[in-house]
Amino acid sequence: MKNRLTIAMLAMLVGVSVAEEDKPVGSLWVTGLTAYSEVRSGSHVQLNWEVSYAQTEDIGAEITEEDVLLPVESSTMTVWAIGAGYWGGNNYVLLQCKVAGETYQLFDAKAKNFKTNGNKPLFTKEVIDGEEIHFGMQGVSNQSGNYYRWTGTDRSNPDHSFIALRNGDSFPNYTPMGNDGDVESYLKPYLDTETNTVVLGEKDVIYIAELDRRYTYEQSGNPDDKGYDMQDMVFLVSFQ
Repeated sequence: MKNRLTIAMLAMLVGVSVAEEDKPVGSLWVTGLTAYSEVRSGSHVQLNWEVSYAQTEDIGAEITEEDVLLPVESSTMTVWAIGAGYWGGNNYVLLQCKVAGETYQLFDAKAKNFKTNGNKPLFTKEVIDGEEIHFGMQGVSNQSGNYYRWTGTDRSNPDHSFIALRNGDSFPNYTPMGNDGDVESYLKPYLDTETNTVVLGEKDVIYIAELDRRYTYEQSGNPDDKGYDMQDMVFLVSFQ
């Protein structure tokens, strides 16, 4: 006969306190013993487990269909430059962030300087649960139109030439990251080359952007146009 003891009871016995939704579910028992059995000192017993744990995804922010970020809780948002392959690094790229009606200039310099700078982020701000976080990206050239491409626009908009991705998401299949093409060195640490998916922390979001061509990330445009690679600007947003 099996003497079953629920895991919830076990947690009480050892003084463990967990949220209801995080409690493991199942049972444990000792083979051949009842609730009234005596076990002699030095005896060996077989302890059996049947336990399952809640599978939760601890994300920092939701990503809307328009690539706007919505924090799931009040937290510290940090924006990091990863890299910009725009015009060989010689042209200017600009990045803005809009939170709670305030617009912040995060970067305005040559693309070659848009890169990781040790532990120094581009921007840090306290944000609250559900607050919309928008990003505007711009490249300066005679092809870009010289205006910001903002999140919050419909993905059918030709200027919505970017995408926000989280851990495990697939890169667009027509980009070098999605079809085993030429990937810039700064982006390689965030790419699983076996699955062509994103590698990030659970509370991180990565933006990849095309800053010249005017067609959406859902469109391949001209498949012979190798310049549409969504590596003109890449940055990381983390929540803590």
